[in-house]
Amino acid sequence: MQGVTQLVRPQPFADSWEAHRHAGWTGTVWLPPGQKGSPPPGTTGHDGVDLTPEQCAQRAEQQPDSNIAWRLPPSVVGIDVDAYGDKNGGKTLAQAQARWGALPDCARSTSRDDGVSGIRFYRVPEGTRLRGGVAFPELGLGCIDVIQHHHRYAVVPPSLHPGTGSLYVWRNGNPEPYPSRYVPPVWELPELPAKWVQALRIENQAPDVGGATTEQVQQFVSEIPDGQPCEKVRHHLQAAVRKLGAGGQARHDAALGGVLTLLRVGHDGHPGVPDALEQLRAEFVGSVVADGSRDEGGADHEFDRMVDGPRGIALLLADPTPESARGCRCPDGPGAPTDDTGDEGHQKELAREVRRERVRTEARDIVRREQAARSRPEMPPLRVLTDLLAEADEETSYLVQSLWPTGGNVVLSAQFKAGKTVLSHNLVRALVDGSPFLDRFPVRPLDGRVVLLDTELGEPTARRWLRDQGTRNTDKVTHVSLRGAAGALNLLDPQARSEWAAKLREAECEVLVLDPAAPALAACGLSESKNEDVARFLLWWDQLVAEAGVSESMVIHHMGHSQERARGASRWRDWPDAEWLLVRGDDEQPDDTDPEAGSTDPRAPRFLSAYGRDVDVSEVDLAYDSEARHLSVPTASRSRKDIRGATGQALRAEEAARLQAKVAEFVKRNPGANTEALRKAGFGKHDRVRGALDALITEDLVRVEKQGPALCYFVVAGEANP
Repeated sequence: MQGVTQLVRPQPFADSWEAHRHAGWTGTVWLPPGQKGSPPPGTTGHDGVDLTPEQCAQRAEQQPDSNIAWRLPPSVVGIDVDAYGDKNGGKTLAQAQARWGALPDCARSTSRDDGVSGIRFYRVPEGTRLRGGVAFPELGLGCIDVIQHHHRYAVVPPSLHPGTGSLYVWRNGNPEPYPSRYVPPVWELPELPAKWVQALRIENQAPDVGGATTEQVQQFVSEIPDGQPCEKVRHHLQAAVRKLGAGGQARHDAALGGVLTLLRVGHDGHPGVPDALEQLRAEFVGSVVADGSRDEGGADHEFDRMVDGPRGIALLLADPTPESARGCRCPDGPGAPTDDTGDEGHQKELAREVRRERVRTEARDIVRREQAARSRPEMPPLRVLTDLLAEADEETSYLVQSLWPTGGNVVLSAQFKAGKTVLSHNLVRALVDGSPFLDRFPVRPLDGRVVLLDTELGEPTARRWLRDQGTRNTDKVTHVSLRGAAGALNLLDPQARSEWAAKLREAECEVLVLDPAAPALAACGLSESKNEDVARFLLWWDQLVAEAGVSESMVIHHMGHSQERARGASRWRDWPDAEWLLVRGDDEQPDDTDPEAGSTDPRAPRFLSAYGRDVDVSEVDLAYDSEARHLSVPTASRSRKDIRGATGQALRAEEAARLQAKVAEFVKRNPGANTEALRKAGFGKHDRVRGALDALITEDLVRVEKQGPALCYFVVAGEANP
């Protein structure tokens, strides 16, 4: 089928976790969909515990579109090279191979096609501990991390990269990647050359002291004094920040070294370490988030483990500072003499705090301005009303006559299983073929294409359903399969929005349809029930539409349980120029049935209505051709109210006829039966029985005689039952 594009593989974790474990990667973990950070707590680092197959299977069922990663076995390391943008990992790798020999060819996990970037995996003697990175600071070279059993984890195919929007694949020296389901077995990995091991090995490894208990960690941290950082604390903080930005070692290792040093001097009695740790945290998180190697939550969690990790505290407890060397003797420490007493000391301390707050505020303002500049639309002109009214009004025009104004946004709110996707496919066919929508509403001829962002149907189902439509101009439709990969539509990221806008411009998108919206919101960490979240998403959607030059857009959303409007936040109704409502009916509903309850019968009729700016289409029923999946509005269209009224009358007439037959049969078997006998016969309420008798008497099927005070009834001789 022409015009169909699949951008991503739909379910990374569900599709591959079993194959990874069978290949020996027992440290397989999941990550949030489309993200590189936030593995399950307690599954990485020195004290990490592998997930069980049952836990993996449960995650695969509950969130199949999760990304997948490895905590490496103790006998495997990963050489992670970044050679994109301003990263010089490629030059670092070339320098390392010139010094220590070429690395054996192997599969590397990467989302890029620069031929260098990615993680290469090698076997090492179990228990080997290497430096956290490869760098040559004297040459200004770095950007290579060494992933190990105790340090970091590796994101692997078929995960989705949050920055590039591409799938991770396995590559080697060949132009084409490995097949999509390939997983390199642990036992087939090449060995890391001996010269590399020798060059990267940590000679003075920390002793294996195990891990401190929770109580020991809490006690250690509680003994660190608060206050303003003294001279020694400031010195060690500045040294840690320099190492973090120097590129001479992995940023994790640089930060960890700074954390342990600060913890030691704090435990020795130097004040201000908690404040210094927060400053170091900000530097570390900012550094690793800026280049996309971590997300903010994952980086924060990583730093927390450095501060309260049981192994680090155990190392400090195993090598305590002698008591004679403890205590702060810095010139500005709490126990040292100082001239900064009274008001003068207070003013100096206040000035330091003011400077610090100003720096933080200025830094936040700079980041906000940079983010705003990337997505700020052009300032609109200020129009005087006199000038505005002097211009002639244009006649209201429509993309779909009476339903969709030109240049407008539409929200299609659909009841559960009412056929929203079939309706959207009918709309796409009408727009590109120029045929009336639903055989009733004329459409505007298109110059460009319709792009359908499909977050619900798998590509095989979408292909079959779209083929059934019999669309003639298939080259004017672009279908994007996002099922299980809605994270690729990362509208909260200005760069990702711009990339999508460029793709839509390249596709000559004139009309953009999102079906449905909920997975896209969830992938952005937003709730469809919170007005502020929905408002942010729709703002980003408007920015995407404007930047891409799209003329009209439709967002499809489910109805809530009340079946009266779009599910969740009221902002879904404020935003569009027109709201379409698609509901099910029930062709056997009496008048007293809840009109909004709908039917669960797939054969039940469907109804469409639309309201908005210059849009007011009352409810019409839809006829459905199941073979062609075509919907149409019948010539004599009826609303649910019309159908319920006619159906109710027919049901009441049928029920009355059945009661009349029962009453006539009773009177035939019991000639002369009176009203009391009929009441005791169990025919229901008196007024209903009275109505049946009146109808039988009017039709000369039953006659009545007064015998004493009672009225007695007889079947008219020779007359059959009604």
